[in-house]
Amino acid sequence: FYLAQEGFEQVRNIRDENGLKNQDWLTSLSDCFLACTVDPVVSAVSIACGAPGNCPVLKQDPNTGFYGYTSGSDTIFKREIILTSINANEVSILVTVNWSKGIVNRQFRARENILNWQ
Repeated sequence: FYLAQEGFEQVRNIRDENGLKNQDWLTSLSDCFLACTVDPVVSAVSIACGAPGNCPVLKQDPNTGFYGYTSGSDTIFKREIILTSINANEVSILVTVNWSKGIVNRQFRARENILNWQ
């Protein structure tokens, strides 16, 4: 649940930063209309996955406990974010977290909408 929530929060943060910089509200999120992920520890931009199901595995930093993509050991988790345009001022965010435990594959999906509030 928390890995999915972090995905939502980072997308909202990028949207809010775009507003403060007087940029289009979806700047740095265009890759997410196909499939992307975010690494809030390193950058406030999305990371393209190329296609749904191709996002990299999350790593966990042993010193901080933070999840990301640049340092630490591989975990069992993958996070994918897909945006879908509802209209010019509304986007649906689908965050999917996948993991395997033994031979069992698990998935958690959550969806919420954000608005261009500027």
